[in-house]
Amino acid sequence: MKLILLPLLGILLALPACGSNDRGDGSDGGSTDADTDSDTDSDTDSDSDSDTDDELWENGCSDTPGDSQVRLTGRVMGPGGLFPVARALVAAYSDPGAIPEIPDHAYCEECVDITGIPAVQTSPDGAFCLDVPAGMSFSLMVQKGQFRRIREYDAPEEAGAEEEIEAALTTLPSISDETLGDTIPRMALAIGDYDRVQDVLAKAGMGELEMDYTFVEGSETGIWHAFDNVGDGSFPDNDYGYPIEDLLTDLDQMLNYHIIFFPCTYNSSKANYLALDADVQQNLRDYVWAGGKLYVSDYSYYLVDMPWTDFIDFVDPLYGGCVETDLPTGCNHGPSFDTPGTVLDELMAVWVDLLMEEDGLDLEDLMLLENFDTIGSVGEGYVGQDPEDSSDLYAPPKVWVEGPWAYEEEDWPSSDFDAESSHPLTVSWPYNCGRVVYTTYHTIGDTGSGHYGLLYQERMLYFLLMEIGVCQDDVAIIE
Repeated sequence: MKLILLPLLGILLALPACGSNDRGDGSDGGSTDADTDSDTDSDTDSDSDSDTDDELWENGCSDTPGDSQVRLTGRVMGPGGLFPVARALVAAYSDPGAIPEIPDHAYCEECVDITGIPAVQTSPDGAFCLDVPAGMSFSLMVQKGQFRRIREYDAPEEAGAEEEIEAALTTLPSISDETLGDTIPRMALAIGDYDRVQDVLAKAGMGELEMDYTFVEGSETGIWHAFDNVGDGSFPDNDYGYPIEDLLTDLDQMLNYHIIFFPCTYNSSKANYLALDADVQQNLRDYVWAGGKLYVSDYSYYLVDMPWTDFIDFVDPLYGGCVETDLPTGCNHGPSFDTPGTVLDELMAVWVDLLMEEDGLDLEDLMLLENFDTIGSVGEGYVGQDPEDSSDLYAPPKVWVEGPWAYEEEDWPSSDFDAESSHPLTVSWPYNCGRVVYTTYHTIGDTGSGHYGLLYQERMLYFLLMEIGVCQDDVAIIE
């Protein structure tokens, strides 16, 4: 193996830049997956909290344009224009050939030096101010993770002018089209019988919707690939896509994707059974090691718990102990419960709060629907090598969201059941330059049926999808 001591693309956003941060890593000196204390410490003094909050809102608008510059303003929105994109990169490239390519496969990417390139990051509401030389003709690049839009732009000729960029130019695409300058991640989705992540993708333009707001099979063609994670005929409405075994048993095929989704599937989940195989476990580890990302929810936990045994300890607080490797039940149990969620990541908390304010709600009103599996604790696991001395690095998962096991009282195993203490609900960890994200609740929060619009937890999926790609220097890239 060849050891390359370069900053890698880690857990926030790809190719970002703002103010004095010339590395293009978007870290702003913040924490990584391995740094959980700063995310969860509620005893930080108020001055420090204020400073951190101010950094999140740095978007170029407080700067003073130079005498020969013009100011371009705008707002970066996610695919379909459904949500603002926090800490996205907005850059003006006079030489379009200098824009880094996004490989069409899982990859390790070093942070990009954007010194001398006009660039800013958006604030949590997606807003930005970009100062460029008057009359400059350039390629306007807007990017978060592997979502990127590039368009040609001519700045106003008169110095001191201010111009708002058309929203269509700063809305991230739903479909890749290199001729237009649009890129989205290469994605594979295991279609199962419960958590319909395909609906969430379709609502943002990555597919089409039926009248009941559910995904139209076949509309993903040319956008992402569907794999059948049921396939035995027991649930024909969900029997759709390429054979999941063809994906999990072929590392080369897995590496064709930047991210692979394994939403909850309970009945006849082929992927869960495959995950008990040592070769498949090694394929999953190798995929993430090479820069791939996994998003896994609820009962598909086998896809993360079998290859990485140290990070999550699943428990069954209602019916006693459970054995994680047992199939078909393992540590999956019901009934489901809705629970108030506490967002521990500061950027995500500010971002979700903004979304809820638009609906007249507060962050304290956040409810996460349809939790099934329960995480008893998290532990340290191997994440890669130290870039300074190549020693092995171990770290616990980052806990993004937590909440209590808020079962209905009639479901408690005893009258003194603890339904108030918080437990991890959404966690992630790095593995070399890839990432694993796991959530105990269904992404769609509405099993088996469609609904209008995106729930907060569905928009949080997009936040995480874009966030699992920030530059960091904490792990050495090994090829």
